[in-house]
Amino acid sequence: MSDLVLQYFDDYRHFADFLIASFFCLSGIHSLLSNIGRLIVPVERGKFLIILGLVIWTNFPIALGYAQENEREKLREEASALENAMRKTIQSGATQSVTSVTVPGFKSNSPSQSQFYNNEKTLKSQTEITKNSNEASTSISRSIAKRPKITQKELEQWVTLGTLVHDNPHGYAKGFSGSSGDCTSQISQSASPTTWEYSCDEGVTLSQYTQSCEIPLQTSQFTEYVYQCRTRWNQADCTYEPDPYCSLLSLNSSCSKPKQISNGNCNSIAGICSLTCEDRIMESTCRHEVTGLKPIKVKTSPLRFYWNTDACRSIKTKQGCTLSSEVCATPAGTKLIGTEWVYKDCWKKNQTYACSAKGDTKNDCKVPNKCQKKTSICLSRDTSTGNCQNWEHNYICRNDSPDSSIGGYCEEDIYCIDGNCVKSKRPQSRDFTTAISSLNLIGEVEKDFDTSNLQIFPGTHAKCDKAIAGLQNCCSNDGLLVKLGARCSHKDHSVARNRTNGLCYQIGTYCTKKTLFGICLKKRKTFCCFNSTLAKAVHIQGRSQIRMGWGNAKFPNCSGYTISNFQKLDLSKIDLSDFYADVLSDFSGPNSTQVSKAIRERLLRTYKCPPNCPKK
Repeated sequence: MSDLVLQYFDDYRHFADFLIASFFCLSGIHSLLSNIGRLIVPVERGKFLIILGLVIWTNFPIALGYAQENEREKLREEASALENAMRKTIQSGATQSVTSVTVPGFKSNSPSQSQFYNNEKTLKSQTEITKNSNEASTSISRSIAKRPKITQKELEQWVTLGTLVHDNPHGYAKGFSGSSGDCTSQISQSASPTTWEYSCDEGVTLSQYTQSCEIPLQTSQFTEYVYQCRTRWNQADCTYEPDPYCSLLSLNSSCSKPKQISNGNCNSIAGICSLTCEDRIMESTCRHEVTGLKPIKVKTSPLRFYWNTDACRSIKTKQGCTLSSEVCATPAGTKLIGTEWVYKDCWKKNQTYACSAKGDTKNDCKVPNKCQKKTSICLSRDTSTGNCQNWEHNYICRNDSPDSSIGGYCEEDIYCIDGNCVKSKRPQSRDFTTAISSLNLIGEVEKDFDTSNLQIFPGTHAKCDKAIAGLQNCCSNDGLLVKLGARCSHKDHSVARNRTNGLCYQIGTYCTKKTLFGICLKKRKTFCCFNSTLAKAVHIQGRSQIRMGWGNAKFPNCSGYTISNFQKLDLSKIDLSDFYADVLSDFSGPNSTQVSKAIRERLLRTYKCPPNCPKK
């Protein structure tokens, strides 16, 4: 009876061997199996454990080797020789005092663990404390408590199923053979992700224009008048007092303040001041003649050249204008200035300014069919009013292709009356893709595990830039693979491929370049990209279960799940429909001829006599 059951489950051996190896090699795998177990109904879970136990039993090697007598004798002699050679060394080492030199790693004759010697009660108490505080220990305890148990009733049901296989091998093969129980599988699958994202921009644009002005080379020359006056000594109060001319020059705005150019000589005398002093001479320079005074000198200043920028002053001070170029408008030459001929390299310059101002409102949204708005993000606000000037609108779109599923029809689905046959198609079922996606989660966790940070399904931070109302766009066209600009980096192309393959989740958008008016010129999109669509689905739907956030557009959180957080997820609530397409793309249906042949050969080996002859 056990042989038949083992043959029935022969196809599951490779899968079971993989699980056994994973169980002994991977720490904490039973906690993962307990999570996956939530997706399997209790009866099927019990079947899986019986299958696993039978496969372990049949694959356990029992091999007893018997060595030849002469080989055993040779081994005894070699062991005896080794014993004699090591005896002295061992005896000498055993009598030495124990130090860190003789025993590597030795620290003390009284380690902290000595408190447990002959103290079983203390040892048990410390063991319980350590076990409850250790994450690996608590995970194992929880896993053992949740491990499904096989009841006597379930065992009897499986034995009954095994008996049916024994009594009806043809029924066992039915559904796989092309001649017996003819069934045809039909698989429908989508060639691209079920959903994708679309975004567009709306808001105030930047109007750009240029302004020019001329700067001529001009000359200036002026005449100056030099006047003198005196300050006289007042013997009565012993001070110098200006004469009326000095007062007149001091009050004239075109004249400089009178400056002393000679000291009055003083002599000692008897009296109140004990001094008598001469007048001091003062001098002042004026730009204009002073009425009533005669200058002692008239001076003409040298010829001075300067650029007259009056025509450009208003443009230069305008907000949003910057000098972009300056060229000579009147080239080198000689001109008569007054009575002199003067040569200059340039007599007139032309300046050009690049200016910008608020332009019209623009909307580049061309929303495809079957798209629903998800969010609208304000990228920039008016600096004076605070109103939003630039918006990014984000949409979730769905493909027109049918859902991934599997179905088929069998010979029992064909009904004939009076020679007229009608095929009744069975409804397609999603159970296949759901089961395969759930089982695939085991392998994905093993492959997508960051051993450095001990994280499951780690993500990476990615970004791309796009000029608003411009030609430079280094972001993929929202889920559709397009050619990026020549100035886009290798990382931009990598982000575009990952987004097209449905591996990235958009965190947000923010403005990276603004004008003086607050208008956004360049925006940046940030993403968390993962190694598989399954990892992305688990993050999108699982983070909300444990209140794990995504961060923000400037500082996204793309970290993976810790082992403790992953154990808190309820995987049965995660929709894996977006992952079905990836599953079915690698699926190929069974070859009916090869399966039929394999089953036939297996049954013949089972009942072949001899050696498998019925017992009398």
